[in-house]
Amino acid sequence: MQKRPILIVFFLLIVIEINAQSPKFGQADVAELQMKECPFEKDAAAMFLVNEVTATVTVDSYNGDVKIEYEHRVRIKIFNENGYKYASIVIPYFANKRLTRITDIDAVMYQLDESGKPVTKNIDKDEIFKDKAEGKKGYNSIRFTYSGLKPGAVVEYRYTKTRKGSSYLEPWLFQDQIPTQTSLCTILAPKEVKINTHFVTLQQAIEDSVAREREASKRELRRYIMYNVPSFRIEPLMSSVKDNLQRVEFSLAPARSFFGILESNAETRWSFYNMALLRSPFFGGQFNTIIPGTEQAADSIKKLTANTDKINAVFELVKQNVKWDKEQTLYADDIKEVWKNKSGNSAELNIIIINLLRKTGIICYPLLISTRQNGKTDETFPNMAQFNGVDVLVADSIDFYILDGTQQYQNFKAPPFNILNRSAYVVDDTQNRWVTIEDSRPLMSSSITVDGKIDSSGILSAEAVMIYKDFAKTERMKDEDESDDEEKDQEKDFLKEDQTDLKIDTLIKENANNSNEPLIHNVKFHYTLANTENIYFLNPFLFSMFRKNPFTDSTRYSDIDFGCNQYYATNMHILVPSNFTVEEVPASKTIRMSDSSIVFKRSIFSTFDGIVIRNTFELNYYMFAKEEYPAVKEFFKKIYALINEQIVLKRKED
Repeated sequence: MQKRPILIVFFLLIVIEINAQSPKFGQADVAELQMKECPFEKDAAAMFLVNEVTATVTVDSYNGDVKIEYEHRVRIKIFNENGYKYASIVIPYFANKRLTRITDIDAVMYQLDESGKPVTKNIDKDEIFKDKAEGKKGYNSIRFTYSGLKPGAVVEYRYTKTRKGSSYLEPWLFQDQIPTQTSLCTILAPKEVKINTHFVTLQQAIEDSVAREREASKRELRRYIMYNVPSFRIEPLMSSVKDNLQRVEFSLAPARSFFGILESNAETRWSFYNMALLRSPFFGGQFNTIIPGTEQAADSIKKLTANTDKINAVFELVKQNVKWDKEQTLYADDIKEVWKNKSGNSAELNIIIINLLRKTGIICYPLLISTRQNGKTDETFPNMAQFNGVDVLVADSIDFYILDGTQQYQNFKAPPFNILNRSAYVVDDTQNRWVTIEDSRPLMSSSITVDGKIDSSGILSAEAVMIYKDFAKTERMKDEDESDDEEKDQEKDFLKEDQTDLKIDTLIKENANNSNEPLIHNVKFHYTLANTENIYFLNPFLFSMFRKNPFTDSTRYSDIDFGCNQYYATNMHILVPSNFTVEEVPASKTIRMSDSSIVFKRSIFSTFDGIVIRNTFELNYYMFAKEEYPAVKEFFKKIYALINEQIVLKRKED
């Protein structure tokens, strides 16, 4: 990918050139309308010609309150019917306390008529709709579409979003689902406002700042530009969209308010956040509050001898009594009301856990976290906006545990999957501390044992015991609940069982509601072997976790993140009737990466009365750099070649 240098001296000349080339809002451009394809991504169904925002920061000189006004302009080229969906516009905004407003919405469409002349159509105000969020929390949205849209059209819209009472400057995403020709972010702020930036880009963004005189006050104008940005492609087993999406993030610190301390070094700024959180009524102010209805349980748990028993008891007590409302956040409302109503957000559940653990004598700390979906944290970039939750760090002698009350099926001894191999910040009034959550155990683990018999007509009847441990249990329970669709990773399709021709006769579950024990499925099933006349085929990977190869693309742009170390084992003993003979058995094989980071073993052999099949898959390291993709791709290619090999049986003539 071509890299563009950071330009400083000639920046204003570049901006003038861009403005000269880009049509003004509401102005049709014949050259754009005649475009047949994206110049740098030929198969794109649509592209952003211009995607820009101007953010104006205003600080109240009296009380230090911050207001940020975002002026957005978006211009999109539609190449074909597959691009129509990008002309259905949804503008979300946070509805809580009416601190955010969307105003000044204009939308225009340009098309060529039969004679080749541009035609402009404005979207009427009554064609723009507002959807309100349910309840006091959530996102409202503005939505509209362009009627009469045809391939080749250009659509354009602009709007203003105003946020009051927030020092959070929204990140600018250079990249989107479709390619972008020009992505431009402009920030206009008082010169005394300190703005730190954090770039996540493959190309280098053009950046500059210019002091300007406006409204008799010194302001600083900053621009961040990227050109010819390719569309974002979701790849199997990427760590998260947020970790790979090209963007610039901001940390905003008005120097004349109490935020002035944030202009100090990173350690001082983290200490300030630490102190502010511990004093906040939405955070530390609730650690020692009395929660009516918990006194008796807390006293009973306090009498337990082992700390691990206390930790487990508190963890299970909260999970059983308070249901997660699916809001993942850093801040809690009144936890007394949450316990009473038996429903709360992620912070409320975990602050209740902290509260009760401390009442039972357990040392614990709030842990600021960013889930996989929210992206990795950066301790060199002090900014509370990078966190989206608080978990619980528990200290027990030399052992440490991380608890998250939203993890309904997980025991306290396994760290939550959504923060594994991530860094988190410990809120502690004695020191600044960052920790990295790591665990080398195979926390995604399952084993399957099958005993079966093929009858004289070629039908396999069998019993199977399936044992799912740790994250494997959690994933299985979520699948069965069908309640966490947003958190399911589509890249894990190759780990799911989808044998449509296998018929389940009975299924008995054990330990579904006991998070401290593995989930066990006792299954009775039957399965008709595929056959051609008297030749029958038995799939040795009948219960394989491999269904879809995730590594088939020729190139890779993101690192491969399996999430955790993993282990899968299958043991099958199949009895073969006397009227069948085993004609062909695939050879036993072991495939391993050069450093044994991944090992696959297949062992198949005949016995006097049947066939024994043993398969194991060991993932001993969870992360592979994108540069290692060719080796990983070749490894899985070999595995999937083995999966297609069948055991061949022959039925004797009657």
